[in-house]
Amino acid sequence: MKLLLRFFTLGLLLLFSHYSGLAQVVYQGNVQSIAVVSSNTGTIAGFNVPAGSNRLLVVLVGRGSPINDPPTVTVSSITFNGMMLAPAAVATSDNVGSDIWYGVVSGSDLVSSDIVVTFDKAVGVAQIGAASFTGVDNAMPIGNTGTATSPRNTDTNMGSLTVSTTAGNVVVDCVRQSATDGFTFGAGQTELFEINSTNTGNQTTGSSYETATGSSTTMSWTSNMVNGNPGDQYGYCAVEIRAFINLPVELVYFKANQRKSGNQLFWQTASELNNEGFEIERSEDGRQWEILAFVKGHGTTIEVKDYQWIDETPHSGGNYYRLRQMDSDGKFEYSDIVQVSTRNETVHLFPNPVNDILHYQITALEGVNRVQLFDVHGKLIRESNNINGQLSLQDLPKGVYVFVLKKSDGQVQQRIIKE
Repeated sequence: MKLLLRFFTLGLLLLFSHYSGLAQVVYQGNVQSIAVVSSNTGTIAGFNVPAGSNRLLVVLVGRGSPINDPPTVTVSSITFNGMMLAPAAVATSDNVGSDIWYGVVSGSDLVSSDIVVTFDKAVGVAQIGAASFTGVDNAMPIGNTGTATSPRNTDTNMGSLTVSTTAGNVVVDCVRQSATDGFTFGAGQTELFEINSTNTGNQTTGSSYETATGSSTTMSWTSNMVNGNPGDQYGYCAVEIRAFINLPVELVYFKANQRKSGNQLFWQTASELNNEGFEIERSEDGRQWEILAFVKGHGTTIEVKDYQWIDETPHSGGNYYRLRQMDSDGKFEYSDIVQVSTRNETVHLFPNPVNDILHYQITALEGVNRVQLFDVHGKLIRESNNINGQLSLQDLPKGVYVFVLKKSDGQVQQRIIKE
């Protein structure tokens, strides 16, 4: 499990992405297709990828060499809006083949641009289709793939592929067959497009998609035979488009306040998936941690849940707290760190996060003799005897640093973020 952290107010308000039910890839309903004859390029003009998040453009190509001119033509490149697409699956028979290419579409606004497909030589006839999907894992959009072919002069009127899948993902296929008059796709599949070109014989390319519901998905097609005759050679491929899965626990906030009875910790989750619970850890210096208690989680829930716990014996001075969220399978992840002081001590750092100059004000602290700034590896970066003043961070790289007040009876620490 991995948690995603976003800061809202000085590290006290946290937001972790969560898994809310079944993640699912969604087709955006924007398929376009064209036929290309005797050319080495094909262009789908002004293709629109609608607004959305986590989008993937899929281009499907059925290709064939001129009659009696093997080997088959191949796709050299596909571009869209300045982006080079990548091949996900390629199936090549003697004279025909099918391709599925893909590209991640960044941002969330509508994108309109030409899709340009370049072949290594002039095709006899090719058909090109394109569609886009949302809800895709853009870091690793393509999962499992499969290909199947049938050689030239082999009568066949159907084909199928089984792809290992995860529920919520989508499988997209593409088939190109000679001497057929179109396809009927398998039950559960939704046709994206189908083009039949008759100028060089009946050459047909078709594509469909299906949302996976289990650990495998079978895609299939049956040719609509010409004059009762089965089709000839084909190239068939299919790819799994992976869904973006939000992460297991959404921690809305984690806070700590001083009370008469001790330091009160309270946090809230918006949803949980296989959440065993939370270990509460405490530190005096933000480096060495001890486990104080374990608070049981609610397993799997999409309801808001509130938690609290009181540290009745806090250390004198500064106390740092963090949560160790644990899954049922033993995986874990830490929350951000919050701090509570049990004295009337005030250290005010501003701004935090900081770009250039860090200002600090210290009140009601006795015995302070210098201030120091360390990186996360414990290396001293800055030091000053000026108790109230400022430190320049302009030349420091972005990251987390530790601001330290040296006192006669110890020290006080606070984390800062350099942007």
